[in-house]
Amino acid sequence: VHGTLSECLFFFVLNDEPQLVKSKPSDPLEFLGDLLEKMQQQEDAAAQAAARPEMDFSTAAAIEHLQSEFTRLSVDKVLHREQFLQVLNECLEEKDHHEHLLQLNTIFDVFDRDRSGTVDISEFTSGLRILFRGTDEQKLEFAFSGLNYDHDGGVTVSEFLAYFKHYFMAKSAIDGHKLEAMRWRSISDHLRRVFKGSDTDANGSIDIAEFAAAVKRDPDHPFTLIWQSFGGVAPGR
Repeated sequence: VHGTLSECLFFFVLNDEPQLVKSKPSDPLEFLGDLLEKMQQQEDAAAQAAARPEMDFSTAAAIEHLQSEFTRLSVDKVLHREQFLQVLNECLEEKDHHEHLLQLNTIFDVFDRDRSGTVDISEFTSGLRILFRGTDEQKLEFAFSGLNYDHDGGVTVSEFLAYFKHYFMAKSAIDGHKLEAMRWRSISDHLRRVFKGSDTDANGSIDIAEFAAAVKRDPDHPFTLIWQSFGGVAPGR
């Protein structure tokens, strides 16, 4: 610490980077105390992270751990979106914070089989088994069934639009704004064209074969967003 009581320079290390803080606090000693407390909190968090064992979420023990987290955080035996994201946040690698949140929100919408806006223990457990232990074929079928609200084997344009309206509402919330009606009209017009192009037999619904074909053909197809959220690799990437 260098300087007078009216102007102090503090040099310290935060997140492995040297930091230089110039301040004119009313109480330099109080400022320094707060700074040391924050540094201690950082050291404690790093120690806890180092002590926490890496968990293989494909194991039965890991699934049980997440089920116990469900019980701990659930309200009336269901997880709302916020609690769901909190539970799954620890087990999905975060490369980009924004994309990570979108992935979690996409998974929530697929897990929420009955469109209640919540995930119950049955939906949670079956979804976890597919997400972490399922084959590529099982993940593809599960992602498809997340769009097929009435589970009749075909995704209609209304089901398609309803799912992606939830998606874009979540995306807008992450970006810090609401999904405006005019913006949604523009998006939905585009989605209708995409749907028509994916409905190769022109029968008004998309079956699992058409869904799989779109995912395998087009890395930018809306279906591919869902597939990638479950660990699928987009074509050409």
